[in-house]
Amino acid sequence: MELDLSDNRDIGEEGSVAIARGLTDNRSIKGIKLRSCALSSEFGRAFGQALAANRTLLEFDLYNNPLGIEGTKGIAEGLKRNATIEEFKSDYHLTPCERHIGFEAVADLIAQNTNLRKLVVTCGPCSPASLSLLAEALKRNTHLEHLELQQIQPCQGVKEGILQDLAEVLKSHPVLHTVILNQITIEFNAIALFADALTANPTIIHLDLSGNPIDKEGLATFAQALKKSVGLRSLCLEYP
Repeated sequence: MELDLSDNRDIGEEGSVAIARGLTDNRSIKGIKLRSCALSSEFGRAFGQALAANRTLLEFDLYNNPLGIEGTKGIAEGLKRNATIEEFKSDYHLTPCERHIGFEAVADLIAQNTNLRKLVVTCGPCSPASLSLLAEALKRNTHLEHLELQQIQPCQGVKEGILQDLAEVLKSHPVLHTVILNQITIEFNAIALFADALTANPTIIHLDLSGNPIDKEGLATFAQALKKSVGLRSLCLEYP
């Protein structure tokens, strides 16, 4: 059974905490969607505790909620201790100062929760250190099959090369089959590495880099990679 309470912005703090606590001992709900419910950090902390105890949930979607840094950390801590969750979708309404702490929490849960199969994260401008944390976590988690990062763009003034660690991981990840990296401002050096990953890693069957300004030279690089790839079934490079 799936519970979908999306777009209920009147749930309020008391109601959202009650929902979180109700999931602690629930044995029937397999998935929960709480998109755009104006959920706060209090919910994040309570839901994190519920996740640590729940043994039924397989997926949850908290997209477009202002959880804040404490809520983000609470959910990440709960996920690290959860043994059943396979799919997690969220975005982070964090200040620039909070984003690295948020990335650190998410990277830690990726590294430790080997049950996680699908991860969808939307954020904002990030530092090289933040993306390096994600890359290192992916090296340790060899079970993640679907990775989707949206709007995780380099901070203004950051030098080129911050996506190269992530691209290198994709070249050898043993089970990752779907990679979606939308609107992340990929520089040319990383484009070449992502193209190399298509030829080096036969497990990647879907690569979506839409929303990135890839020029003619970058497109030519992918065209050459497609000639050598044995696993890829779909490649999306759409740009407005």
